[in-house]
Amino acid sequence: MRGRSWKGVKYHRAAAEDALSRVSGSTAALLIGDSARAARGKYGYELDLAEAWAAAVHQPMVFAVWAIRKGRLTPAQREELLSTFQRGIDERRVLARSWIDERGIRSEKELRLR
Repeated sequence: MRGRSWKGVKYHRAAAEDALSRVSGSTAALLIGDSARAARGKYGYELDLAEAWAAAVHQPMVFAVWAIRKGRLTPAQREELLSTFQRGIDERRVLARSWIDERGIRSEKELRLR
């Protein structure tokens, strides 16, 4: 695990279990995705970044950006990337339902608790 720092804040990239084992005192962990859901409610303080962002700016949070330098893709690669992106948008409800079903989630309340 290689450490880095930014404005006096040290950070390390680690597996969720390793990151959580280091939480104490002034050491915190940022978890993303399923790891964050699994740890929800287990610590004295937690912050849902999407909720905090929405409360602060009244806009949805962007969780990912596909960024590629201009001129780096062939026309075929560009078309494949755009069609993959569009397929994800078109099938978002199916993908979300699949994610929910794989985890056995039965209600919206249970989804928020995970």
